[in-house]
Amino acid sequence: MKNKFFLFTCSLLFTIHSQVASQWIMSLTVIPANPSTADTITILASCNFPSAGCNQYTQTLSIAGTDIYASALHCLGPMTVICPYTDTIIINPLPAGNYTFHFQVDAGFGSVPCTPGIIPGPNDSVTFIVSPAV
Repeated sequence: MKNKFFLFTCSLLFTIHSQVASQWIMSLTVIPANPSTADTITILASCNFPSAGCNQYTQTLSIAGTDIYASALHCLGPMTVICPYTDTIIINPLPAGNYTFHFQVDAGFGSVPCTPGIIPGPNDSVTFIVSPAV
């Protein structure tokens, strides 16, 4: 009986740890570095997660004026190991102007579609200028 209780407690603590341990954004990179109105823009969001299996995810993207919002929800597995992953966000050519890209990454548990944990994930932003095509 004590052995079953111990196993249950360890499993519960591991599950809670997997849900609470936070993910983080290492960097946001805009490609090309100086886009023009003729360029398709690629943004690379380099992230790390506390559990393996971080390559299953869903992604959103929306544009409101000069603000671009993107998010990714990664579905993590049970193996506790640092899992690096780079999200790739493709943005069609934009009009000339100053833009701010906002990115939020969340983590859930299980397979796609998973639900995010109770603590919102980190967010980061980067600004860039789209110049007129020459």
